[in-house]
Amino acid sequence: MPIADMYDTGVLYFTEKLQARLNSIPDYALTVLEAPMGYGKTTAVRFVLQNTNASILWHTVYADGVAYFWNSFCKALAPLGPELADSLQKLGLPTDAVLVQKAVELIGGVRLTQATVLVIDDYHFVASDSLDNFFWFLLANLPPKLHIVITSRTVFLPKVIAGLQLKGAVNYIGTECFLLQSGDIAKYYALCGIVITKEQQASLFAYSEGWITPLYLSMRQYVEHGRFFISDNVAALVHSMVYQPLDAGLKKFLHCICLFDSFTMEQAQYMYPEENAAGPVEELFRKNAFIARDAATGRYCFHNLFLSHVRSTFARQSQECRNALWERAGHWHLKQQECAQAMTCFENAGNFRLILMALSTVKGAAVTGEHRQKIIRYFDDCPQELKIQNLAAMLVFIRFMISYNESVRLKAACAVFEGQIDAFGGTREQKNALWMEYERLLSLTKYNNIREMSKHHRNALYYMDKPVTGEENKGNWTFGSPSVLLMFYRESGRLAAQVNDLKECLPYYCRLADGHGSGAEFVMEAEAALYVGAIEKAEAVIHKGQHYARGQGQWSIMLAAAFVQMRLALLHGSYPEAVSLQRQTRDLIETNKQYLLLHTLDMCESYMYLLLNLPGRTAGWIAGGNYTGTRLMFPALPALYIVQGRYLLANGEYRKLQGMAEVFLTAAAVYPNLLSEIYTRIYLAAAHHKLTAKEEAIASLKAALAIALPDRVYLPFAENGSYIMDLLKQLAAEEQYAGHVKQIFSLRKKHEQGIKKILRTHFAAHKPDLTARENEVAVLAAAGLSNREIAGNLVISENTVKARLKMVFEKLAIKSRVQLQERLKDSKAKK
Repeated sequence: MPIADMYDTGVLYFTEKLQARLNSIPDYALTVLEAPMGYGKTTAVRFVLQNTNASILWHTVYADGVAYFWNSFCKALAPLGPELADSLQKLGLPTDAVLVQKAVELIGGVRLTQATVLVIDDYHFVASDSLDNFFWFLLANLPPKLHIVITSRTVFLPKVIAGLQLKGAVNYIGTECFLLQSGDIAKYYALCGIVITKEQQASLFAYSEGWITPLYLSMRQYVEHGRFFISDNVAALVHSMVYQPLDAGLKKFLHCICLFDSFTMEQAQYMYPEENAAGPVEELFRKNAFIARDAATGRYCFHNLFLSHVRSTFARQSQECRNALWERAGHWHLKQQECAQAMTCFENAGNFRLILMALSTVKGAAVTGEHRQKIIRYFDDCPQELKIQNLAAMLVFIRFMISYNESVRLKAACAVFEGQIDAFGGTREQKNALWMEYERLLSLTKYNNIREMSKHHRNALYYMDKPVTGEENKGNWTFGSPSVLLMFYRESGRLAAQVNDLKECLPYYCRLADGHGSGAEFVMEAEAALYVGAIEKAEAVIHKGQHYARGQGQWSIMLAAAFVQMRLALLHGSYPEAVSLQRQTRDLIETNKQYLLLHTLDMCESYMYLLLNLPGRTAGWIAGGNYTGTRLMFPALPALYIVQGRYLLANGEYRKLQGMAEVFLTAAAVYPNLLSEIYTRIYLAAAHHKLTAKEEAIASLKAALAIALPDRVYLPFAENGSYIMDLLKQLAAEEQYAGHVKQIFSLRKKHEQGIKKILRTHFAAHKPDLTARENEVAVLAAAGLSNREIAGNLVISENTVKARLKMVFEKLAIKSRVQLQERLKDSKAKK
């Protein structure tokens, strides 16, 4: 019998302490394994979980880090339900409180029928504050039966883990749990069939310091040579004991597949087409403890130590060989529609021609803002002759440079396109298609000039009078703005003309973009009517806008229409209607997975409550004024600043408002957006007035009136009447303002009557023994909102809603929402 057959080097050994901790995974919501590379974290988790009855979800984080994390994480959750995975992918990387809360809500809504363990392996590659916040919030709101296991080389959420450890709420497994003591080494070797002396035991412990990897490699040496060799270089041991003995065919296979952090048999066959890849995969798996297979997904992965060594040997192959394999890997990613990963592979191969091919093939699909620097680098480094030869890729670059606001690079890309399009060698139809796309993209550079944009839309239709189909036509037409009027009202004295411009021009764009933007012209018309005080017209026209938007699935436009209706409901004093509109709109957004509009809906709801003089209900991210991490596009910022400015005013933060006014006005001036400027100057007038700077207050108010009065835009002044009433009365004495101030006061009276009716009917029941937050929860619950909807309104978790509602029931000595409704009705009747 060969000496190697006497031993079993594949035995796994865990210390008693580690075994006890591993067996406790089902008893904790969170288990963290933290140790350097090579300590067996992943192996230990795989071993213990394969012997449980729990459902296992496994996600390995790769060195690409956060840029590719989210999509693969979503796929890992697919066994919980394809709808969940799809919803999370459409939500995108949760970069702020709104998106984090929604992501956790989606996961928390899963109803598990059995214990489920979600493993996040090699979390240290993430290095993202956004994802740290997401996991922190997820841990606080885990659904029943879901357990999370994190493996990491570095500390995972150190402050959180420290606190949880003190409470005994985390199963923490640190490096010390993986270290083998002298006696453990003897037991480990004995299980593998090797009996060692006390002296060998002590020598191996001193050499390894209890680290399992050098102990395993030393065992391999003993099996091969019948004696131990002591080496301080673990990499050298990996080479001599694991890699070097492999035959040439296996080494060639490893070089083909090591470009992936993990792989399927299909991937292996694609990368190693010369022969059946199953043979080398199975041989490596059978003989080598450095490769593992996930039973659930069928994916194979290498131990990091071994993978690092194989990649170092790959790097010593010829440039020609390396480039060919990188290109092949890139083509694999392209088959999976993974454009960003494909381009990275082609970049490693130094092949800009393939990078441009990837861009033009999938039009930059799956390339997001996180890849901005990569795209810019590709554009800068790509040889000019290749740009000239690939105009389709130039169009994709043009789209990116517009969205990245890279004006110099945009001009350079346009120069390439315009300079070479006449020499394009394709068919006439292909050439026209390029021209059409170019004109469509150029229209974005003229935002928000309706007629200038329309010139490009008409030019595009000249080249090819058929709609352009694609994901962009399903996107957010308003860029996240809750108001069409705010987007396009850019010139004082031309409001009516600009409404007519959009009614005339939008149909050309809709024809070009397959219905994208439908209904926006009528929403703008209704908004214009509302702003001048033509309430009946606004109520009639808004339904037309809703009808056309709904017919084409234009959710952002439907949200803008709902915002108009919410404000109309306030004018009529109908709080139930306003709340119902909120609820219906949120359901519409979430049902259709338009999660980027959640911020927009927060703006609408916050502004509604600010009009009701309830600043405490302002969404937390707006009240905090910290928008880093939000995926709001620039055209939405002027609308956001209208809401933030009113919040500062309502909270008496007049100095801060004075300081922020310049920021607000700068944003409003870019396109320009006159509504935002009008509101900001009104807020500034109010702040100056409160701080007794009377001249500055009058000057600011006159500046706002100078913009608004030529178009009779009265609503901003009426909505803020309580702050600027004295100033308006003072100006009423001047002939040029007298008639307008009268109209403002008339609209203000309607607005005030509606607000007072709502506050008297729905918010006068505040009980002294309820806290402000408890009262907010009680009122919304009595209005018929679910816990989930209340959480969305108040930007708190469902668990917090449940706790607050429980306290309300206890304080009011009631047991149901029906009783809560009756109690609030009784309280109102006594007023």
